[in-house]
Amino acid sequence: MKIRIIALLLPFFALIGACQKKAPTAPPPMPPAAVTAITIQTTPYADWEELSARVIATDRVDLTPRVSGEIEKIFFQAGQLVKKDDVLYEIDAATYRA
Repeated sequence: MKIRIIALLLPFFALIGACQKKAPTAPPPMPPAAVTAITIQTTPYADWEELSARVIATDRVDLTPRVSGEIEKIFFQAGQLVKKDDVLYEIDAATYRA
């Protein structure tokens, strides 16, 4: 009879043993990452670019004389900035003296 009881209880104990949760084990540690090192070298750097473009002046003035005559002096150079009421030319006044 003891053998029957043991035979009946053995599967029961086996089921109880199988149902127990095992403590989770930590995963193995990661191997260290491979690191490469480089030597930094300085090089000269020019901060400019070459671009192909067309440049058009935003403020452009066409000069037209109010009177005709010979120009004696020019008081500006081509491309120079001029302001309002600046004298640009001196015209021969001999024609207008009469």
